[in-house]
Amino acid sequence: MNQRISSTQIEKFTRRRAWFLSEGILMLFFGGLLVFFTIIKHDVQMMQAYSWLPLVGLLILIVGIIESLEAYLSIHTDEFFLKLQNALLDLVVGFLVHFTVADPARLSLMITAFLIFKGLLRIIVSQVIELPNPSSTRMGGLISVAMGILIWFEWPSSEPWFLAFCLSTEVTLRGWAIVMFGLSLSPNESKATPSVD
Repeated sequence: MNQRISSTQIEKFTRRRAWFLSEGILMLFFGGLLVFFTIIKHDVQMMQAYSWLPLVGLLILIVGIIESLEAYLSIHTDEFFLKLQNALLDLVVGFLVHFTVADPARLSLMITAFLIFKGLLRIIVSQVIELPNPSSTRMGGLISVAMGILIWFEWPSSEPWFLAFCLSTEVTLRGWAIVMFGLSLSPNESKATPSVD
């Protein structure tokens, strides 16, 4: 059931190693920064919302824009629909989270679905495609699914700061998986596969 990648695709991913590393490091840094802020100062008020949600929504929106660019650049490849799906989901969720200023708690069901979908997608794709370093992708996917379930059961909290914490953790885990993927690529690599973010 695992799918191998052709040698032409290997060369393409190896040439994009710097892109994967820089994209992953930026997601890891900014996502981690927001995780830190949601823990340290979770009762902040910004843009008429009572949490870090608007800033986290903006980060997810920016990630969606970058993924849209990647989808456009890969329009004639097998990756196009996977990248487009990720981009559209991030754009919609990022937009809604960033611009919902009234009651962020009403977003909890959407955030639950987003986290569970993104986590399951990473787990399934890492099983189907032979990733060079699948443990980071699978672990990040499992944590995202677990956070989605926690939000659904409103445990330990259903407060907006916890929603912001879970979303920023998800971005951080995706950045970590992309960095691990980028580090596993080298010019002498005998196989490579698309990133799952």
